[in-house]
Amino acid sequence: MSDNKLYKIDFPNEEPTNILDYKKQNYLLQKIPLFSLGFDGIKLANWNENNIEIPYIIAGSIIEFDGNIYEARNDIIFIDECNSTLLDRYIVFYKNNEDDYLQVKIANNNFPAYIAAMRGFYNLSNNIVTEKYLRVSMKKENTGYRSKNYWDKDNINRVGNSGDDGGGALKKYSMLYKIPGTFTFEYPMNAESVIFHIMAAGGGGGGYKWTSTTATAGGESKIMISGNNITICGGGTPGGDAAGTGWVGTVGIGGLATGRGTLYNGDSASGRNGGSSKSSTNAIGGNGGDGAGACAIVEILRSELGSNNTVIIVVGAKGNASPHGNNQQIIQTPGENGSIYLEYYA
Repeated sequence: MSDNKLYKIDFPNEEPTNILDYKKQNYLLQKIPLFSLGFDGIKLANWNENNIEIPYIIAGSIIEFDGNIYEARNDIIFIDECNSTLLDRYIVFYKNNEDDYLQVKIANNNFPAYIAAMRGFYNLSNNIVTEKYLRVSMKKENTGYRSKNYWDKDNINRVGNSGDDGGGALKKYSMLYKIPGTFTFEYPMNAESVIFHIMAAGGGGGGYKWTSTTATAGGESKIMISGNNITICGGGTPGGDAAGTGWVGTVGIGGLATGRGTLYNGDSASGRNGGSSKSSTNAIGGNGGDGAGACAIVEILRSELGSNNTVIIVVGAKGNASPHGNNQQIIQTPGENGSIYLEYYA
């Protein structure tokens, strides 16, 4: 790990008495506007939606910690030593001595309570600040870091009432619908927004066109409000081999995503090379024996529901495969079911 320390910025005397005090004062005036440009003054690289690299803190970032201001003098590169791939990861600032610096790490333990008087998420020990969590979270997947989220002021305003200071810990809730069918999701009363990760089903692998069993397409997955489609993710379609021998044939087309949100089309493929559904969502499944299912990420606000309090969820079923070979003894790969994963904070 690089130098993972942020160093305290010295405050000038309340009544400047020399040139050094004025220099300290001017330096603070230059730094304070940075609080409005990043996450509590911290500027993160590798944080945009399509970047799966581990984030790092950019030199010059600042953060307030227990009444003092600390500055990163160099880029701070993290080494992720967390074991779990299921839990959210957080960026944590901490002090374990009396030196004039902070240290920072990645952790996946429980997120602390928001303390309104200190305007941040802190862990305390005997009323002494030990840790401050940056208001961001992310997940570590096999292919990199995804689901990078910023907990904005609206999330903070929705904390519970369990804390001693009148606030409570911001808690994340999630659900996964992975069985094909139609479901009714009751919108939580204490949530202002819900993020839906939608995955359609993959199409089955297609065999020779003359086989008695025909491969089928994967079913679409979608969300609806008051009978209106909000986002539809189409299932992958099967391909088919040319009559006779060999693997060269028509291609199974990946599903198309339409409607609102961040949309991803499924891969097209044929033969033994099944299509892959995009892994940019937290939904599962969707890979195809041939064409893969589309997927999407879409936010639904409470204000959109009106007097209705429900969102209809449809999860697509996998496409069946058809046989291959002169005796139809080789079964192509079937598709995978779709799914819908949702999450919200309350």
